[in-house]
Amino acid sequence: MDSYQAVFSKCFEAKPWEKILVLFDEGTAEIGNNFYSAAKGLGLNVVIHEMPRLKVSGQEPLPEVAELMKKFDVELLITSESLTHTRARMEATGAGARIATMPGITEETARRCIDIDYTELLRLCNFFRQELNGRDKVHIATDKGTNLSFSIKNRQILEATGLVRKKGDYDNIPGAEVFAAPIEDSANGLLVVDGSMAGLGLTRDLGLKIKNGIIQEFSGDKSEKLKELMKTVNDRTIAEFGIGCNPKAIITGNVLEDEKALGTIHIAFGTNEGFGGRTKANVHLDGVIRKPSVAVDGRLIIRHGRPISI
Repeated sequence: MDSYQAVFSKCFEAKPWEKILVLFDEGTAEIGNNFYSAAKGLGLNVVIHEMPRLKVSGQEPLPEVAELMKKFDVELLITSESLTHTRARMEATGAGARIATMPGITEETARRCIDIDYTELLRLCNFFRQELNGRDKVHIATDKGTNLSFSIKNRQILEATGLVRKKGDYDNIPGAEVFAAPIEDSANGLLVVDGSMAGLGLTRDLGLKIKNGIIQEFSGDKSEKLKELMKTVNDRTIAEFGIGCNPKAIITGNVLEDEKALGTIHIAFGTNEGFGGRTKANVHLDGVIRKPSVAVDGRLIIRHGRPISI
């Protein structure tokens, strides 16, 4: 079985009677058609639709696209920018759709990261979820200069496994990560994004100085471009803390795969109302950090990207 078919058979466990939507834009037409052909090859009831390309991840699609998304059982959102944290996605899953968002996915990422051992992936997710559940203070440090603290007190710890099998479920494909919405005004310190940044690709030393949850200063690699994407205070507010759990994922410059790579963590800014936060923004932009050390309530759980005990 190829990775395109594995999305429908393994990740969705799609049934012949379900209505399936493959949504793409001008930048993802070829791979969107690959997934459409795979679904047709499995005898599934699938339609394909092209939408206008968005300017940035987290931007809402046109109203007619949002309405279309409410009419299907299973949906692959194979777009250039992410629809994961949009109201359109939330309303569609609220109507019962099972949705996988796959922003900017490439053939290489699909081949490498989808048709994998999900038993091992779930084991890693469960380990990190247990380490974060019910905790408060998180501290992240790296050799590149990251020194950032924030609180996840009373925030739900979520898993994005890449398995989308229940009505109303949504996830990125490929998985996987464990993530939470930090307390928005609790983050203080310096974040050095040395992996990749959504909308920017690979980064080396993108520095973000954060005070009370909001980016105050930008420096280093591609900082001016990032400032242009983050136009409001809400756009610059910490939104997510995530831990990559996919042993097959690598850093390529595409955050869809990069943030899932085992040995990385990511911090996002912007909207997070869809997973337990309180910020509404025009963007949701993830920055991926290599080889972090992570302490939770003073106890080290990751050292230089490696789990302490698993």
